[in-house]
Amino acid sequence: MEPLIRISKEKCKVCYACVRACPVKAIRVTGSDHTPQIDPDRCISCGSCVRICKFQAIDYLQHWQQVKQILDEGTPVIGILDPSYVAEFSELPDYRKLIGMLYYIGFKKIYDTSFAVDLLAYHYKNLLDTFKGKHYLLANCPVVVAYVEKFVPAALNNLAPLVTPMTAMSRLIKQTVDQNNTLVYITPCIAAKEEVRLQGDTAAINFVLTFEELRRLFASYQVTDKMIEFGEIESPAGAMGYLYPISNGIVQAAQLSEALLDNQIITGQGEQMMMGYLKEFEQHSDIIGCHFNLFYCRGCIDGPGMTCKHHHLVRRSLVIQHARQMCEPKAISNVQRTIQDYLSLDVSRTFHDHYKPPYQPSEQQIREILLATGKQENENEIDCRACGYDSCKDFAIAVAQGITTPDMCITFSLQNQRNYTHALKVTNEKLARMQEALIESEKKMRMEQELAREASEMLTAMFQKLRAGIVIFDNHLKIIHSNQSFVSILGEEAAQINEVVPGLIGADLRTLLPKEFIPLASYVLEHNEEILNKDITTDDGFLNISIFPIKNKKIAGAILRDPYQPDVRKEEIISRLNEVINRHLDRVQKIGYLLGEGAAETERMLNAIIQTFKSKDEK
Repeated sequence: MEPLIRISKEKCKVCYACVRACPVKAIRVTGSDHTPQIDPDRCISCGSCVRICKFQAIDYLQHWQQVKQILDEGTPVIGILDPSYVAEFSELPDYRKLIGMLYYIGFKKIYDTSFAVDLLAYHYKNLLDTFKGKHYLLANCPVVVAYVEKFVPAALNNLAPLVTPMTAMSRLIKQTVDQNNTLVYITPCIAAKEEVRLQGDTAAINFVLTFEELRRLFASYQVTDKMIEFGEIESPAGAMGYLYPISNGIVQAAQLSEALLDNQIITGQGEQMMMGYLKEFEQHSDIIGCHFNLFYCRGCIDGPGMTCKHHHLVRRSLVIQHARQMCEPKAISNVQRTIQDYLSLDVSRTFHDHYKPPYQPSEQQIREILLATGKQENENEIDCRACGYDSCKDFAIAVAQGITTPDMCITFSLQNQRNYTHALKVTNEKLARMQEALIESEKKMRMEQELAREASEMLTAMFQKLRAGIVIFDNHLKIIHSNQSFVSILGEEAAQINEVVPGLIGADLRTLLPKEFIPLASYVLEHNEEILNKDITTDDGFLNISIFPIKNKKIAGAILRDPYQPDVRKEEIISRLNEVINRHLDRVQKIGYLLGEGAAETERMLNAIIQTFKSKDEK
């Protein structure tokens, strides 16, 4: 089955933000390129990684194009809206405009799930009011259900055996409307897609669209609210069920008491609260003594499929205002009577144990990993959580389990980078002088146009004569200038391109140099720090490279040397011979000094003896 959430290797910048954001560590960092990969056995489809990725490298399975195709073909399509649509499309003057837009693009009928919420609230009221010694977890949020099935097997039997409002409403429609209709559910929840996929052939829903996808669908038809008349929701419609997008909306729809003294049900929302409450429920449900209503997001109005930029409380207010309009006494009475007509509808469900015990490394393995990441002493285990784990020990366990790599430890990586940078700064004096000369040339070019032209010509001539390959590039890794040696290092194909585009100007370094070069070049551009004498592997051997900034975050240069080229080998031999000659000259100077000191001492001793004998003769 095609994965619900995918990471694009082409777009991924390997920043590991998604790894840190994943609440269940379902994103592994493995392989030679260290590109994150999603483990479907651990993924709970929460969409946190989709939200956190600023490079749009993570996307979820979308179906709006398939829906457009069947609409264009004239297939009867029924739309079912999650009640949070009033918060998503707050720019519309009236929610009925949205209904009219759906009818305009070809939907046959439009329902919302508010009645299904009221129907389920009725069943929850009966289930939870008649306490028989078992506390329940409400099963409305598919992310919560997935988390319990995969990570909290002890609480699996405490999940309330009732379907989500989406499934309940789709079953109701299938029971009362022609079976040949295609059902499309529109929601802010990505996990709803996975819920339908797991139902397989028994699913009444054919496609699930997020609000983001619905906006793309509208854009493809070029439809706006100004060209549309009002449309109406089909019956049955709910009343209190319109509060469902708020985390405790279904609790109030079921008239369950949230009073502290009653201690009947607790609502938890958000990643940390959901996971923390489940842990406490698993360990202390008898002491806590109440049912739990949990949502991974802060209610459906905060789902990852929302595009609305309003603050959370603004969305909450929009939902409440809409629900207040729909909850007139007459509407509530009608809903209560209509519920009796659908009590025979099957809203039951079962759950599955998908828990897989993780590999547990030994204490010795954990200690070795901690030592390898610079945690020689306990005080080095700072538990900074920058890696996404609660403690250094948890991180070491994840490394042993193959979920992540030591490079994910930020303090370890930064220390390595500092040490390496310091070592590079004190080497290769020749390259430093060349960089200084280039900077000086750039200053002179800006001072006077004529001098700049002459200096440019001289530099270009020298540039082309250098045996080392030199390339200058911008912050998009596009070549600004390169010499013939650089083209020669790249090979025949680059030489052919060079004949058409001299100097390979405008070419992308990503397509010309090994992948190891790209992160190094990006680092130099971003941090304005040089990297000297770095060896990178190629298909034919390796290259020695040095990269240096020229213009902060805009232009950088690189020098590439192929150790196998005869000129480079000759230069290396000459360098070694000069070193040996200088060493021998130093020794000769020392020997001469010692001989001179010995002769002077001998002369002093002989003169002393002569003076002694002269004195005796005189006496």
